[in-house]
Amino acid sequence: MEIVAVAEPNDLTRNLFADEYKLDSSNCFKSWEEALNNERLADAVIISTQDQMHVEPALTALNLDYHVLFEKPMPTSEDDCRKLAEAGFNTNKIFGLCHVLRFTSHYAKMKEIIDTEFIGDIVSIEHLEPVNYWHMAHSYVRGN
Repeated sequence: MEIVAVAEPNDLTRNLFADEYKLDSSNCFKSWEEALNNERLADAVIISTQDQMHVEPALTALNLDYHVLFEKPMPTSEDDCRKLAEAGFNTNKIFGLCHVLRFTSHYAKMKEIIDTEFIGDIVSIEHLEPVNYWHMAHSYVRGN
């Protein structure tokens, strides 16, 4: 994967990201609207706006023929989820949602161990994720 552009309203964050990925300044935008108002820059976009802001950039990106990957969660209302699901199903593009923990090293290792059948046949799994108070605050009170 090659990152070719960024849309970020915070100047410091945008500039740090641009430096990290060696982006041309012409591909650094202050808003998703500005980024998606240009010629198509890539094959895919990652929508990582604040949760309640996912719908409009995703619909715009789909209309511009981009593959779309969401940072979870999908939109924050059932109507918006349905609207986006319908738009995603009506394209020939990948339309997906990130579940970031699925690919962390400890879960990958657990899957590897299970797949080898070293511990025998799995009949049931109970998974608990210890969540500290600060994680809960981050997960349920999103935004700046």
